[in-house]
Amino acid sequence: MLRIRVLIVDGLEVACRLTRALEWVPGWNRIYQCHLAMWSNRLDARWGTGRWPIHGSGLAAWDDWEAWYEGLTDTERDQGHWHAFD
Repeated sequence: MLRIRVLIVDGLEVACRLTRALEWVPGWNRIYQCHLAMWSNRLDARWGTGRWPIHGSGLAAWDDWEAWYEGLTDTERDQGHWHAFD
């Protein structure tokens, strides 16, 4: 069952990344906002698949995420699709 959950979590994030070009079409971002990565993140937190590095809220979670992000290579940062969640 964990393998299926990992596939779902990864698939949602990949689907959002594939629609990245739509975010740059002028005016289109008012109509289309990809929430698939957000759903992927929330399912990962619920199911505990470990596919997203940091979960939680507050300053401690932000500091953990920032430390993880700073540890990425330049290539990983350039190829990533970073989302902000509320």
